[in-house]
Amino acid sequence: MRRSSIFSREYEKKIRKKRFIILILILTFLIIGVFYIVNFSKINNYLRDKYYSLISKEISNTNEIEVDKYDENDTNNINEETRIPLEENIDNNELDRLIYNVILGDNELKISYMKDENNIKFLGLIDTLDSKYSFDISPNKQKILIENNITQDVYMVDSILNTFKLDPEFFYSNSAKNRFYKNDIRNTYENYAWYKSAKFLDDNTVVYVSNLPWFGRNEQYVWRTDVSDTQDIKHFMTSIAGENIEFGELTEHGIKVNINNEMKLLTFSFVLN
Repeated sequence: MRRSSIFSREYEKKIRKKRFIILILILTFLIIGVFYIVNFSKINNYLRDKYYSLISKEISNTNEIEVDKYDENDTNNINEETRIPLEENIDNNELDRLIYNVILGDNELKISYMKDENNIKFLGLIDTLDSKYSFDISPNKQKILIENNITQDVYMVDSILNTFKLDPEFFYSNSAKNRFYKNDIRNTYENYAWYKSAKFLDDNTVVYVSNLPWFGRNEQYVWRTDVSDTQDIKHFMTSIAGENIEFGELTEHGIKVNINNEMKLLTFSFVLN
């Protein structure tokens, strides 16, 4: 069979026919593709709407269940504060006693306090963990000291439940031009008093017992910490010294202090009577 010449009309007709068929096929595939995409988008939108509709309904039902089960007296619904009934309070019988959980070192402690519209009043620690911890409350009841009697770590919690560590990490000696760190000194000298027996003298002053500024001596000193500015807590040494110092109760004239088995009164102006 004779093949058509590339210059003949018959050959041109075959080429045009072939191009037409190819064009038809391309258009057909394009139309099918567009139709598929449009319908798939509709199907996808439909499924998505149904899914979110079901999810919204489920969330709505869940909220209804939570509201039905909520009890304002249930302690499980309270986050940071736990309410427990106040058996008797001569200041205000209508107030509730609250519990604030605070983590100090490796221990979680429960602080008891009362709260009204204006402020809170601390009541003390619920558990001192077998006397591992001791506490003291400021005269206005808006601050509480918590002391670890083993490590001599001392913390203060204020009226907005912020926690501050009072014992300094190191002592700087001007004469030696050197820093002496608490852990190093306590590991070197047995029963060394770094910051112990902390008590409130007034709302902004804490007094404590320390062997500082000496090492290897038995003599103790009364120190004071100014907590009026919690961003700039300062420590000051007083001239009151003795081989054994223990603080007693706070009175309207000052705090009682036993120095070498002799009871004294440390006034608010740091005069020893």
